[in-house]
Amino acid sequence: MEGRPLRRDILLTVPDRQSRTLLLAELEEAGYEVMGVPGLRYAERILAQGAMEPRLVLLDVYDDDQLKPQKDQALTALGGQAP
Repeated sequence: MEGRPLRRDILLTVPDRQSRTLLLAELEEAGYEVMGVPGLRYAERILAQGAMEPRLVLLDVYDDDQLKPQKDQALTALGGQAP
């Protein structure tokens, strides 16, 4: 990706579309800039490409078939300073 990475407060990763939409709306209403993605592999790709520099990575791992302990550790490393 060319150019500067997106600056967002939160990278929201929720597999369930309805839950993701509701959480996204609540967080945006509270004043946060949020990017919502449908699963761990999307979050991993965004962070690995340096396309976004979130202040927080929020994962809902329920029913995410991509989640494995090594993936969780890799995503944590990619998240940099984001908790």
